[in-house]
Amino acid sequence: MQWLKEQGNEVILFSEVIDTDYLNSTKPNLIVSYSYKHIIGRNEIDFMDGKIVNLHISYLPYNRGIHPNIWSFIDNTPKGVTVHFIDTGLDKGRIIARKGLDISDGKSLSRSYQILHNEIQALFKSIFFDIDKWEGMSFIPDEKGSYHSAKDFKAIEPFISSWDMKIYDLVKMYKLAGGIHENSVSHRHKQ
Repeated sequence: MQWLKEQGNEVILFSEVIDTDYLNSTKPNLIVSYSYKHIIGRNEIDFMDGKIVNLHISYLPYNRGIHPNIWSFIDNTPKGVTVHFIDTGLDKGRIIARKGLDISDGKSLSRSYQILHNEIQALFKSIFFDIDKWEGMSFIPDEKGSYHSAKDFKAIEPFISSWDMKIYDLVKMYKLAGGIHENSVSHRHKQ
């Protein structure tokens, strides 16, 4: 947020449910969603004429939904970050930019999240001044991907002793306990 202000932008931090009344009163040029806990509806998307993007800490379309970092290790899917347009499908909007990352499972959960947090900010900054080109840059990925809900996360949560635990410990405990999830995919991403 500070970086956007430094670029001369007026920035409003908002964590409540966005509705058209709010949008009509503030008249934003762009909405950037990052760790936003609410679903943005069709009326708000239409009101903004598509000028709503999400910063997601996964290599979409893999690991749409909640806690994508954890699922990328459990499902052995590509790790990375993505900036995409928001549409009515959860994390399914056209991708503007994405970056694959090599994150070791020897890292802690908190360290891997910090790496992704830093990388998504860097990716957003790298494309921000090309905002007029975003539509032309955007694409629908060929990969099928995966999705995980809050209900799915409840199956993993008991294995998390702290956010400082090593990722490989979490994955090992989950798999030893028979944790096979219906969205699990065995896939290696070639960069």
